[in-house]
Amino acid sequence: MRKRLKVVLAFLLAVCAVFALAACGPSSASDDKYHSELTGTSVSPFPDSALSHEWQLYGEAQSDGYTGTFMEFLREIEYTVSDDTAAIHSALTSAVCIESVFGTGSSASYSLGAGVIYSLNKSKGDAYIVTNYHVVYGKNRSGKYGLANEIEVYLYGGYVSSRAVTATFYGGEMNYDIAVLKVSSSSVLRNSYAAAAKIEHEKVTAGERVYAIGNPNGEGFSVTGGVVSVPYETIDVMSADDTHLIELPEIRIDANINHGNSGGGLFNANGELVGIVNARGESEDFLGYAIPMETVSEVLARVLQ
Repeated sequence: MRKRLKVVLAFLLAVCAVFALAACGPSSASDDKYHSELTGTSVSPFPDSALSHEWQLYGEAQSDGYTGTFMEFLREIEYTVSDDTAAIHSALTSAVCIESVFGTGSSASYSLGAGVIYSLNKSKGDAYIVTNYHVVYGKNRSGKYGLANEIEVYLYGGYVSSRAVTATFYGGEMNYDIAVLKVSSSSVLRNSYAAAAKIEHEKVTAGERVYAIGNPNGEGFSVTGGVVSVPYETIDVMSADDTHLIELPEIRIDANINHGNSGGGLFNANGELVGIVNARGESEDFLGYAIPMETVSEVLARVLQ
């Protein structure tokens, strides 16, 4: 079923416009708080954060010689395999927050979004990260569109300025709203708990439990849960350069999606990546959208070949 809804791309632009559907013009997403924090400073807007209590315990156990996986450790501290919490804790290690800078100096603007580690070479500190194209393509304060001049990502448990990881745009397809970022030779990545996401290519089903992990309102990592409302439909959203509508296949969910969730992962109850969150209803509560991994993987195969 093809649908044209009043939908906004679910990312936070500090001083840029949010792209809406169809005849609905761009609505302002400016936020003086983020503007004042970001303009003219390299300090991350993300607050100091520690790993979850379970990850801290896991790290301490490793220091004492524990060699099991995080999931095995969770079982030993009385999480059960059927407990979604354990799977989502594991999925969090593949999540990143993203800060993109468009332009330089006084013309610079910023966007805050999320992403997922798609592949990882821990020993080299290399990774490919999937996100939305509109997270890393936008306009500066002068209104000029283009790819971000600077991109920084923050790993789960480390989103403070000293832990920023520099990423570069590797490739992507605007008409599918998918972009790939590359991280190379990062010591932060090498010494982190980061892991590549487990991918599930099978289609989701209506009523299936899902979790969105993102960076809502630029305030750092957050998990929201819900169910699949519609396993497949198509909707129209405005392209990242604000020039044309693009038709995208989507999973509709009732999990709470906010600005800043764009590019973040949609995970099933097993902690497997089933989609990339990209949009939300502008007026309807609990109406979110994610591009299914079947589509995302096709784009990634073309970009990474």
